[in-house]
Amino acid sequence: MSRNGAVTPDWQFTVEVQEGETITYKYVKGGSWDQEGLADHTREDDNDDDVSYYGYGAIGTDLKVTVHNEGNNTMIVQDRILRWIDMPVVIEEVQKQGSQVTIKGNAIKNGVLTINGERVPIDGRMAFSYTFTPASHQKEVSIHIEPSAESKTAIFNNDGGAIAKNTKDYVLNLETKQLREGKLTTPPSNGDSPESDWPGSETPSHDGGATPGNGTSPGSGGPSDGTSPGGSVPPGGTAPPGNGAPPSAPPQKPSPSKPKEKPRKPTTPPSQVKKVYWDGVELKKGQIGRLTVQKPINLWKRAKDGRLVFVRILQPGEVYRVYGYDARFGGQYAVGGGYYVTDIDTHIRYETPSKEKLKLVNGE
Repeated sequence: MSRNGAVTPDWQFTVEVQEGETITYKYVKGGSWDQEGLADHTREDDNDDDVSYYGYGAIGTDLKVTVHNEGNNTMIVQDRILRWIDMPVVIEEVQKQGSQVTIKGNAIKNGVLTINGERVPIDGRMAFSYTFTPASHQKEVSIHIEPSAESKTAIFNNDGGAIAKNTKDYVLNLETKQLREGKLTTPPSNGDSPESDWPGSETPSHDGGATPGNGTSPGSGGPSDGTSPGGSVPPGGTAPPGNGAPPSAPPQKPSPSKPKEKPRKPTTPPSQVKKVYWDGVELKKGQIGRLTVQKPINLWKRAKDGRLVFVRILQPGEVYRVYGYDARFGGQYAVGGGYYVTDIDTHIRYETPSKEKLKLVNGE
């Protein structure tokens, strides 16, 4: 693909295709689907409500064309990119007038946009304008964007992966006018982090849920409370009574000392099974491997009728024990409690322990 002029946004790509053949294609930047170009699917109608305006790009949103000879064995197809999937928000202007700042830009159609903690409307042309008075010494402002609940159902078809690509947090520097992806962070009041001194938290999940290895199994807590299957809230310490000193007791007369008994050798109950560890994390009986999320991916729950029901979107870094594999629905890893994650090798990493460890943990 080559640039068709140095001062225009036009690009040109030439390919040889047999006449009468139908080709299916899409546009991307940098050779990555994470930077997919969302094109106008109806070239003849500039006024239609194309799904690309909403930032939706997934399987089935491809472009198609049937090749025919328009003269001199050539055919010209002109496409227009409406949005880029990795840019649900674009800042076009940051103006300072006295003590006020005005931010202008465009965002996905029917999106839920929040700037500096305030909801900002997006008009029919996908443009927005927000004016506010920064706090003293404020140099950055937070921006959040995501599809509306209506769009998630009607446009995105509850596709978690596509929704995640349009759900982003940004930080805008009011001095440099640069926009970076991420959250505006402030130092915690007590200096503690959610993962500090947390046993088994080598790879903590994004929402504070414990990863496999803290003694919980996937499915021990429903994800409706914001935790992942197998997640738990770190144990909260209880404050000592009074001013922090241990409770006092009335003085008692010392009792005569008893003769010391000879220490007995501790015995291990025959039913107790020795714990088996894999990379420092305890293996659970029935576990066949572990799954690490690489890119946002859907978590599913198996319904009574066998259907998979969307639960939430898993984020990179979350780790789950795997207890089985279901070849239906494109291949699903069972992570316990009736929850499943789709086998997509570009979004997850699946690993298995040695056969010896599996035999030990399962008492074989």
